[in-house]
Amino acid sequence: MRYNYQISADEVVKEIKEVREHWNSLNCRLNEVSDNRLIEQLIYEMIADERRYNYLLAIAKELNVHDIGVIVR
Repeated sequence: MRYNYQISADEVVKEIKEVREHWNSLNCRLNEVSDNRLIEQLIYEMIADERRYNYLLAIAKELNVHDIGVIVR
């Protein structure tokens, strides 16, 4: 699979780490809120982060990047 999105291996690693940090932040916030509307919004953001993360992992695998601290399937 080839991606048209031009990104370097270093940028992939940086973005993967940022997405993971953001997802973890959202998860912490989710455990602290009780407003149903806010919970729903946080869940949508987490789903978007998960999809972005999987996309970046696919790019990392294609670029043969192995130093991101996660297992690339």
